[in-house]
Amino acid sequence: QQAAATFQLYEQIFDRVEERLAVTDAADPEAIQAYIASLDGTLDQVDAIFIVDADGRVTSHSRAHPVPSGLNVADRDYFRIPQEEGVRLAVGEPTFGRISARRRTAPDGSFAGVIGITVSEGYFEKFHRTLRASPTDAQTLLRDDGVFLARSPTAPNAPRAIPADSFKKMIAT
Repeated sequence: QQAAATFQLYEQIFDRVEERLAVTDAADPEAIQAYIASLDGTLDQVDAIFIVDADGRVTSHSRAHPVPSGLNVADRDYFRIPQEEGVRLAVGEPTFGRISARRRTAPDGSFAGVIGITVSEGYFEKFHRTLRASPTDAQTLLRDDGVFLARSPTAPNAPRAIPADSFKKMIAT
């Protein structure tokens, strides 16, 4: 339930950033950065908000201004997946934080890049701690392909995902 509410919040952020990009000239990176920084600064569930162009270049970032030159995320799954027709939202594999991204579509319907949100690494763990009835309780948040997005308590030596065959059997039962 908490994860669903968090993703609803991300959808609202994506919508607000899309709306701002529609009325703010993309050539005004100062205004865009100030706007996403103001959104980012008010939410515990968000570690950063960033905008990526169609070539994978990060053009604006809520916590890095100016954006370091050469910062490119074209190899990341949260950038590649929304390039597919019909895919609007992607939840990336955990790296240092968890990243959700939504496709940006140009007026002609072509891929225009993504808006990304980085989730604070400890956000779900902190919330899950409040649910534990005993010290041995554990909670896990999985992506739809079995990749672990969050675990509480953390398990630093655990695999990054449940093997695909095992995961498919688990969700089929």
